[in-house]
Amino acid sequence: MIEAPIPESELERIESLRKLEILDTASEAMFDGITELAARICNAPIALVSLVDSNRQWFKSRVGLEATETPREISFCGHAILNADLFVVNDAKEDPRFSDNPLVIGEPNIRFYAGAPLITKEGYGVGTLCVIDQKPGSLSDCQKFSLQTLANQVVSLMELRLANQRMEEEKARLATLTGSMAEGMVYQDSTGKIIEFNKSACKVLGLTPDQLQGRTSFDPRWRAVKENGEDFPGSEHPAMISLSTGKPLRNVIMGVHHPDATMHWISINSSPVFNNGNEKPTHVVSTFSDVTESKNLLKAVQESEEKFKSIFDHAQIGMLEIGPDQTILESNSFFAEMLGYTPSEMKGMRIIDITHPDDVELSQYRLNELKKPGTTFKRFKKKYKSKTGQLVWGQVSSKSFVIDKTGEVHLFSAVEDITDVIRMEENLKEQEAKLLQSSKMSSLGEMAAGMAHEINNPLAIIGASASL
Repeated sequence: MIEAPIPESELERIESLRKLEILDTASEAMFDGITELAARICNAPIALVSLVDSNRQWFKSRVGLEATETPREISFCGHAILNADLFVVNDAKEDPRFSDNPLVIGEPNIRFYAGAPLITKEGYGVGTLCVIDQKPGSLSDCQKFSLQTLANQVVSLMELRLANQRMEEEKARLATLTGSMAEGMVYQDSTGKIIEFNKSACKVLGLTPDQLQGRTSFDPRWRAVKENGEDFPGSEHPAMISLSTGKPLRNVIMGVHHPDATMHWISINSSPVFNNGNEKPTHVVSTFSDVTESKNLLKAVQESEEKFKSIFDHAQIGMLEIGPDQTILESNSFFAEMLGYTPSEMKGMRIIDITHPDDVELSQYRLNELKKPGTTFKRFKKKYKSKTGQLVWGQVSSKSFVIDKTGEVHLFSAVEDITDVIRMEENLKEQEAKLLQSSKMSSLGEMAAGMAHEINNPLAIIGASASL
């Protein structure tokens, strides 16, 4: 017996075989049908799809043989994979390479063998489609052609099987990914009909799988509305726009009604799909999420901001917001008028520009301290400079806070005009000083009068004594 030599590219050949992921897999009808056909065409009792591994030949499909594999060193197929042509042994007992082969002198008693190599797209022979008989034989040209053609079909089926396996793995992976998505996802055909979707799509849209399957973007049951309250026609649905333009759309807001009549707002992204090299989209993928809660929250924030702005604008106390560069971002009418400006004139001015020269140093200190988020100064007196240069007194409470979007530290101040109070206090102090001065003068007068009286009494006594 002469063993088949090992090909020079054996490592690459084995790698090509392993890439097919077919070794030690269960029997499959598509391969069994080919071995059955090969046996019939060649009038042979045995037919095999044999794959030559490192140390064995393993049978993916077999007709007329119970064994599932044999050692590689005694295989006929080990010889057949060395060439691209059909390998034929008319009588193994007369062939010195096989005459004492265990498969010839023992079961299955091979006398005739014909094997068409299975050549992969990389050019490696990984096995054969072979037919075997227990008596010498030969094949006609037609049978040879048919066997070779069927061998090519086996290779195509192995590659197709691998491609299908990869596709199923990808589908499973995508199903896992889409199944774990919080966002809903639908896959629609060119008419807008939903043909695939994930679990979250049902949850977001409030529908069962049966209700969602086959529904289109034009279905009136959506009762879709725009943000301004107008109807949202199906033709303007992001999915339909992507299908007609071939362009993706992002963050389109739409209101849809659930079967229980509740209305939910969703944010939609859509992307066109071009299959089979088509220039126009054949399908569209849309993802969407329920933004009802965030939209309601945004509405509440906007209403709160409008309410605050109304209070800010009409408050009978000065209010202003100062940015990190100490410029006035906003001021209400009360504060602006307090200094003789309009709110628009004050916007962009630096706080130092309206600070009285006597207060600049102290004001700068407070501003530096207020750069720390959460710092508060309550009810301190501050000297402001009006548009005409007049001194205006304010009683100020200030607090710094962080703007969430930018991380900047801003300052908010409430200012009460106490100029008249300060003036009254100054006038009162002036009156008190005058009163005190007057009181002192009155006391001195009384003291002088008393002293004069005391001086006059002794003189009177002396005068009386003299007259006696």
